[in-house]
Order: sequence, then structure tokens, then C-alpha cells
Amino acid sequence: MKRVSVFFLTVLALLFAATARAAGLTPADGDSASLKRMAQFAGNMLTYNNNFTQEKVYLHLDNNGYIAGEKLWFKAYVFKAASLLPTDMSKVLYVELLNPDGELMERKTLKVDNGRTYGDFELDPMLFHAGYYELRAYTRAMLNWDQAYIYSRVLPIYAQPADSVNFTGLTMPYHEYSDRKRHHRRHVPEPLVSSAVQKGHNLMLTFFPEGGSITRGVPSRVAYKLTDNDGLPLDGEISICSPDGKEQIRSHILHDGMGFFTLPAHWEGDYALAYVEGFDLARFNLPEPRSEGSDISARCSKDTGLDLTLRSSQGMEGRTLGLSVTCRGTLLYFNTVVIGQENHINIPYSKLRDGIAQITLFTDEGQVLSERLVWVEPHKAAPQMVIRQNQEVYHPYQPVVLDISLRDSEGMPLQADFSLSVKDAATEVAPPSHGLAVEMLLASELKGYIHNPDYYFESSDEAHRQALDLLLMVQGWRRYRWQEMSGVEPFVLKQPCEDGLTMIGYVRSTHAAEKSLAKEGSLDINFLMQTIEGTKLFSVQTDSTGYFATQFPDFNGDAASVMTVTNKKDKRVYTDFVLDRYFSPAPKPYEPLQLVAPSTILDSRVSALAREPDTFEWTDTIPDYVSRIIQLGEVKITGRKMLGYNPGARFTWMGGENATKQKATYFYNLRDELDRYLDGGNGVPYLWDWLMDRNDSFYYDRYSGEMWYGDKRVIVVVDNNPLGASLIADYPDGSWGVNMSGFFMNRYKWLSILEDETVADKILQFTKRTLTGNDYPAVVFFLYTDPDLSLPNEYKRGTRWINIHGYSLCTDFYSPDYRQHDIPTPTDHRRTLYWNPSLVTDTDGKAQIIFYSGSRPDERLLINAQGIAVNGQIIGYGK
Repeated sequence: MKRVSVFFLTVLALLFAATARAAGLTPADGDSASLKRMAQFAGNMLTYNNNFTQEKVYLHLDNNGYIAGEKLWFKAYVFKAASLLPTDMSKVLYVELLNPDGELMERKTLKVDNGRTYGDFELDPMLFHAGYYELRAYTRAMLNWDQAYIYSRVLPIYAQPADSVNFTGLTMPYHEYSDRKRHHRRHVPEPLVSSAVQKGHNLMLTFFPEGGSITRGVPSRVAYKLTDNDGLPLDGEISICSPDGKEQIRSHILHDGMGFFTLPAHWEGDYALAYVEGFDLARFNLPEPRSEGSDISARCSKDTGLDLTLRSSQGMEGRTLGLSVTCRGTLLYFNTVVIGQENHINIPYSKLRDGIAQITLFTDEGQVLSERLVWVEPHKAAPQMVIRQNQEVYHPYQPVVLDISLRDSEGMPLQADFSLSVKDAATEVAPPSHGLAVEMLLASELKGYIHNPDYYFESSDEAHRQALDLLLMVQGWRRYRWQEMSGVEPFVLKQPCEDGLTMIGYVRSTHAAEKSLAKEGSLDINFLMQTIEGTKLFSVQTDSTGYFATQFPDFNGDAASVMTVTNKKDKRVYTDFVLDRYFSPAPKPYEPLQLVAPSTILDSRVSALAREPDTFEWTDTIPDYVSRIIQLGEVKITGRKMLGYNPGARFTWMGGENATKQKATYFYNLRDELDRYLDGGNGVPYLWDWLMDRNDSFYYDRYSGEMWYGDKRVIVVVDNNPLGASLIADYPDGSWGVNMSGFFMNRYKWLSILEDETVADKILQFTKRTLTGNDYPAVVFFLYTDPDLSLPNEYKRGTRWINIHGYSLCTDFYSPDYRQHDIPTPTDHRRTLYWNPSLVTDTDGKAQIIFYSGSRPDERLLINAQGIAVNGQIIGYGK
């Protein structure tokens, strides 16, 4: 970690000493060493953001919830955390979609240009079963810090409804996390709670003293959070009682289970009682007070700035402490304070930044005595976007015209790049999420799920400001740890900031590799890549320990490639590669509040339909060529039959491979799984050996060939051909199983595990086979070979046939043009009517778009826009 120079530290020390004397806070004689340590903390904090710059990500989606078979469209905004301006650091963004079990369904690798990029996910109904899915996004550099702060959003994906016009009857099946917990990467939903949480009578109560602690002899303001065992906030009251059982303080919950009370200086309290309707009376202990300390009390407003009051116990009086104020890792204020019984400090509002300020009181030894988060109102009013419609309600196939105007806080036209989503309000299937500004200023700074963060900005009245202050008080975590910023605890970057497509790895320490490295000091890693853009051939050298890193030329899609390792004489070195390509964070449990309750679907839809849009007069002058064509006579289009191709049982028997994917309890993409396995420096495994390590329920006896899945026997069907005798062998007991030979993992594309016993019965009837001991039910493994495999199957040391992933390809959003090209169809049930990831206002702050409504009658619009203006201000529109 970099450190500032001795000269700079000396200048800081003199500056702080002069500031302290001017304020009447001159430290005692002999404190120069203490002041130097304080100055070193300040120096480290001043350079922290330059040395360890953090980034933030926000995804704007075209919808709030999805139906299997739809596409999920998104625009990604990647900002520097400190400035909240588009990043100029990371050029690669990873966007991942995880299923309810925490398995990675798909990852998009996207090129970031000026802090922006976009993409889409195809929600294949064969693979995306109804459930709650996690969408997350991060740059590789973001993984250097707590991975709880990467962008994450939980989305409901519903099965295709029978009524695709009205979208009624949508239900979310219960997902049995606990029943198969050991197989899941994601555990049972659980609330994120502080280590100080107390539980009793199905209630959870956590106390959060202002500044972090209750200090004996000092008045303390204490916030609290009251929830049920699932972390769902409750309404009720808290009674604070003295040791003799008498109630001393009664506190009412103010918002989302949060409230506060104030303890007097000489409080000798004991416990609290929680009164909640429908729950038994529960008793909780108050936090134990510390004998010595200093506490921070903070208030902030535009008029008065940041007012701080430091209240300290008698033993602290006369000590010199440090006080810092930071915002998103940037040092805004630093000074020393000679502690009295009560110290008052004011920091002008002009010296603060928008969002959350972190106030820390600490000793010269780097011990944090008190810390507080406060909200700082934005200095400028947000830009105002006005979107007007040519109609309030639309009949089928009508032109929809939106007139967009954007102005700054002073009413001047503003240019901006923003993403725009327009939906059919009647098809809303989930509550809306918060916008870009709320994410950047608030949600990304706090750990865990924040319920309805938009509430805190609905009004600037006292109730909403108090609720926001409580939210900051009940956060027991910090995105920016003071010990890290000040250098008290060393911090080392472990992941790179990627300027392009990057590969990092090393060659295994074999005798041949060690011999070449000892003799020549490095090895050559050679790449032959077949990309969409053409063939690429290049080499990179390792260091003396065998490590290498390379940045590929930009390319799109996957590149079938060969990697070899050679010495300086161009001779092959027989070793294996270890690659660091799979750095996805482990999935975290969902918080119960993230899972959409069925009642909220109707509430969201009612709210969306109640929207009152702004309208304007528009004259329809668009020529209608399609209607003229239809009037010429009916056009009958018939599909052409494909000749000469009979896909056979793989695509037909028992519904074909798509049906087995759709019905699978577990589905494995063996291509991706093999890549992950080989990246660990391993050779190609037998499939059944790999599966035993991957799934705890599966067991294979290498000697007898007998296979079990839990307490069930296993039937293996390859390419939907149950009569494939070359791959089926008899068990010694006369039943049938699988021969190990021929099952190298690189020969197969995917594996579907079906636990439905009726499927096993059908196969046994079809093959006229029986399983010895009919008391045992059976599980069916549908295994598919890889007919499109472009890489050789054989494995050789020193050579790696590999798919190298380039930037993900993205398709354009298609909106029909019912006047120029497309014939109206009664099945146009689009829920997202229009999506544009990059719409730009002109120099007059104007933009206009035209698209067409779908086939549903009386369509009303739901519009959402997010983006950033040329002056750096974040813009948002949701109506």
C-alpha cells in the first residue's frame, strides 16, 4: 500500500496543530508523536481513493418481473464510486443470472464504453422454471472488497400463463430450499442480521446506539429494529424498564420496524419489552454500557451544515482524539479534538458531498471510539424530465408517440444519454425497483436488502428525514471501513482492474516445467484462436515462477482455441494450465423481504393503471402501407418442410431433449462445468467421478458399476436412446447399470436429472427391463453427447483445447411497425412495448420516439427512464 512522504506528513502535522490552536484546542505538550500518527492517518485517507478506487454498477431493466420465454433487456451504468461519474477504469462488466438454487444460468461479458454497456438474456422456458432468480453485475475490480456490495437484484420469473392477454392466475411455486439444502449453492432464505440481534417469542430485536455504543454517564440515543424471525418488519411498541420492573420509556415504531429512544446520562436500565399484536410479550436485554468513551451525535441540513456533538465520560476529558468525515472513501474533513465533557463542531454544508457522510472519532492508536452515518441532501436539484403521450389510452396497433423534454434545475435544456422502457401497465407482475440515483447515493452504500428505498425520498418532511436517519443508524456495516482507509489495517488488491479481455494463470510445477524455468527463466504460452473476426495467433511469456497474464485483442462470442506451452527452443513442455477464469462470488441467501408476495402483484398493477399521463396533440400523418396490402387479398403463408434431416430419438422420444431439460430437477451444462474443472489444472475426468464430487446425492461404485441417487437407483439414457446397448451394462445382480468406459466428460454436452418416478416407469416398460428389488424407486439421468463439438476429445499434457469467451453478443430490441412492414396479429401480447438502451436528447433537451401498441385493448403505458446528463447529474423518470 502506498504511503505519503515524510515531508507531506510533517506539513499535515503543522497544519493540524495550527488549526487546533486557532480553535482553542491546543493539544498537551509532548503530544507531537500523537499528532504525527494522526497526520499519517489523514495522509493515507487522502490518497486512499487514488490507490484503491472503487466502482459501482446499476442495471436498468425493461421490466420488473418476467414470464418464461421472454427476453430480459438491461442497460448497465458503471460509475466511479467517489465521483459518481462514468468510470474510465474497468472496460469489462460481468452480468450473471442465477437460478433459485444459486446455480449460474448464464454470464454475459460486456465491453464498457464510457461507463455504459447493455445486453439481454433469453429466458428459455425449457431452462427457466418459475422461481426467484438473482441478477447481479460487477467488474472484476469490485471483487477486491466485500462482495455483498456488488449489484444484485432478485426477480420473479413466472411460468407461461394460460391467459396471455390478461396475465391472471400467476403464482410462484414454493421452492423447497431446506429439503435439498446440501445440493444447493444458495441456502434457505434468511434475513441479514447484526451479531447483536436478540431473539425471543418469534421476534428479533436489535439495538443500535448512536455512534455504536452506550457510554456510562453519557446520554445516549438508541435506534432499534424489530422484525419477525424472517426479518419482516413489524409495527408495535418498545417499553424500556428499570431493574425494579417499572416502565421508564415507551417508544413507538416509526417506519419499517424502526424506532428510537433516548437514555438519560445516569441510566441504570435493565431490559426492554416488545409489544406486537399477534405475538407473545417478549423480553430483551439492553446493550451493556462501556465504562469510558466518547459518543457522536449528528444532525445535518442544508441550512446549518453538519452539526456534531461529542459527549464523553469523565475519564476521556483532556485526551486528544482525531475526527474525520468521509464520503464514498473521500476525505472531506480531518481535525484533532481535545475532549471535554461536551464538544460542538460544525462543518459547513458546502464542504460536504451528496449522499452518505461517514463520521469517525478515533484515537492516535487507530482505535475507533464512535462512528455515525448521516444523510447529506444533494446540493443541486435533480434534472426534470417530462414525457408526454399522444393519447392516454391506446387501441390495438395504434402509433404511440412520446415527446421527451429534459431540463436542468435552472430550467435550461440538458443533453443526456439514457435508457427508456415502456410497458403495458396491465401486465405488471412485480413491484417497481428504485432508480439509478437512489442506488448510487443510498442503496449501494448499505449492506443487505433495503425495503422500498424510494419511500425515503417521496417527501422532504420531518417524518421521511427521520425514517432515513433511522435507516442509517440501524446499519451495522460499512462499505468503507475506516481502518482500511486510514492504513491501520493493510489492504492488498487481489483482483485486477481489467482494461480488456484478460486471462490470468500459471503452469503447474511439473519436473519438465521446473527444468525449463530454471534454465531459461520463463516459458511461452501460445494461443491459436478461431474467432468470429478471424484467426488470432500470439504468445505471452510467463515469469520465473510460471505465472502469466495476457489481454486478448477484442473479439465477440466464443473462440475455439488451442493453448500450448513451449520453451525457448520451441519445444513442447509437458505440464498443465491453471487458469483464473471463474471468479464469480458465491451466491448469498435471499432475504425473505426480497421475495415478492402474491398480493403485491395486484397492488403494483392497480398502481400502474392509475397513472395519469401528460398528453399532447398529435396529428397522425404516417402512411399506412400495411392496410393497403391486406386489402389486396388474404396472404397465406405456409411453412416449408425441411427435407433430408431426421433428428431421431434425441429430439422426439418422450418429448426430446428439450422436454427433459424442462422437467429436470437438476440440469448441468457439461461444457461449462468441464471448462471450470480443467481450469483447475486437472485432466479430463470420468463423468461419474466428477458428478460424485458435484452432487452429494450421487454415488457410483467403480467396481460393480452400480449407481445410486440418494436411496434411488439410477437409469442412464444417452441421447434419448434407451436401447444404446454399448453404453448399458448389467449389474451383477441381474439389473442394469452403466459401464465406466466411454464416459469421459468431454464427450458430453449436458446432463438432466429427472426424479419423476413416472419417467423411470415408462423407460422400464419401453425396454422391457426390470430393476432388481422393485422396492427401490428410480431416477433417470438423460445424458447428451456433443455433436457440435469443435474441439478434439483427446487430452494431452502441455496442450489445452479451450473455449475462450469474448464479449457477449447482444440482439437489438424489435418493435413491430404496423404501418410500414408488419401485419397486425392478435397474438401481439408484448409486455415491454419499447426498449432503447441509449436514447439521447438533442441540444434543446428534446427527443421523440414512435412505436406501436400491441393487440390488447385499452393499453395504458408505464414508462421508466434512467441515465446521466452531460453535466454529470443523474436523471430518472418513473411514471
